[in-house]
Amino acid sequence: MDTVQQPGTSSSYRRHRGRFALCATLLGALALSSAARAQSPRELKQRGYVNDFGNFLNAEESSQIGAICQALEARSGDHLLVVTVATSGNLTPGQFGEQLRTTWFASADDRERAMIIVLNGLGKVGVGIGSTLEERLTQDQFTAALQESLAVPGDQYGPKMILLVQRVAELLGSAADRAKAVRSGGVTLGGLIILLLASVAIVLSSANPIRKVSGVFVFTVLGTIVLTTGNNSAELLSMPTWMLVAGVGIALVVTIGMALARNR
Repeated sequence: MDTVQQPGTSSSYRRHRGRFALCATLLGALALSSAARAQSPRELKQRGYVNDFGNFLNAEESSQIGAICQALEARSGDHLLVVTVATSGNLTPGQFGEQLRTTWFASADDRERAMIIVLNGLGKVGVGIGSTLEERLTQDQFTAALQESLAVPGDQYGPKMILLVQRVAELLGSAADRAKAVRSGGVTLGGLIILLLASVAIVLSSANPIRKVSGVFVFTVLGTIVLTTGNNSAELLSMPTWMLVAGVGIALVVTIGMALARNR
């Protein structure tokens, strides 16, 4: 486990088992009763995108944060949640968030696409993050977003958390958009090249038009699936139908055209 103290701040950054759990002071400690009972992650039930168990946020702030998280999920399918607790007990906020992530998300895929930002009554922020999102959001990016939120004037948690969640959502959404664009571009260009090469090869090797059309269809389907999904069944199910239909249509037109030209 590595611990790095950032100069001029009270933030410490820890890496454990390949995940980053960031702990930073947003503000001075809230005035809490020494008798405040630590809340166990396993005792808490998810309320939605915003889980204000510590009662640090007002209704408007919770609504704004929830809207940002909901928009991210609609955009990329990623799960971003915010949790506040009066005290995280013997757990760091990051450890607290990790336990919530594994408890609240039953599906392995959902767990790895989930990020939970935890704020406790000492003004500490921790992150529980899945491996999929950790590939899209670097520790440096999160640190920059956190430092920006620290600069928000005032002594209330709400405005700072709104900005932090907004910046994190922007980073995750942009990373997902870039990944989607790369996949789509690869299918469009690579798929068309394979279609044309397969069409030419089949046309030149067979004199039977029906056999030609059938062969092109098979090559088209297999080539599109491989390029689009990389043998990933989940990606296959989400492949846009129009891509496959367009590819097959182009292949058929090219094949029939070449067959007619050759028979003249």
